Amino acid sequence: GGDNLVVAANGPFVFATPVATGKPYLVTVSTPPAGQTCYVRSAGGTVGSAPITSIDVLCRSGLVAYYPFDEGSGTTIHDVTGNGNDGTTDASYVAGVSGTALAFNGKTGAVVVGNAAFTWGTANADYTVDYWVSLTATNADWMSPFHKSDVAGGNCCDDWERSPAQFFRPGSNQLLSAMATSSDGNYNSPSYPALTLGKWTHFAEVHSGTAMLTYIDGVQFGPAEVLPSETVGGQGKLYIGNDTFYPGLDGRIDEVRIYDVALSAAQVQADMN
Repeated sequence: GGDNLVVAANGPFVFATPVATGKPYLVTVSTPPAGQTCYVRSAGGTVGSAPITSIDVLCRSGLVAYYPFDEGSGTTIHDVTGNGNDGTTDASYVAGVSGTALAFNGKTGAVVVGNAAFTWGTANADYTVDYWVSLTATNADWMSPFHKSDVAGGNCCDDWERSPAQFFRPGSNQLLSAMATSSDGNYNSPSYPALTLGKWTHFAEVHSGTAMLTYIDGVQFGPAEVLPSETVGGQGKLYIGNDTFYPGLDGRIDEVRIYDVALSAAQVQADMN
């Protein structure tokens, strides 16, 4: 059994039937707002002596996958949107921005999502990718924390692959947005700030029409990169942490969200909270 509660505005909510101290609770969303996907952070637990204030219910338009990496153990990575875009990993769990995160050692370990229907960003469609990242060491070579392969059923990666990705520039600690075509990497590479080793930084790549924008800790850096009209693939596997082409990430990643819409600056900032 349980209570049904209609929530129409942001803020605290209270169910009609109290749950006794020491008893378990679980909050789910049965009917999301029209056109939105909802997820619940810290959805379950055991009632203590104080009111529960850690539950967050968030609803977003266009959210196709969300990986909080809060499993804590095991090899399965869950897409908590319910869209079925689960993945596998051999990376290690560590403390994250919220809950647990995944740690990569620069050599092995990756998240791989092979769902054939997971085709956001194809045909020049809008999309947004955002996540938290923390570097452990400066990279000597190009390094990709996130790469969507362009070949349906294929493995990553080829030069100038027609796909969305992000790359660390060698020796710089600068994380760049990229939308590769058959002839150009199309890196959005203004004077990005270098990420501080050991510090969590929020990164977002937004593809809107023919423009690609980059946000670091909620602030847009540099002008938008104007992209060519070549159709982008993005129908293959998604790699997080290590893409099998470049050396892997030496660091941690948490709270990966993927949208099939272009978020505004305010929406990117909302994902940081």
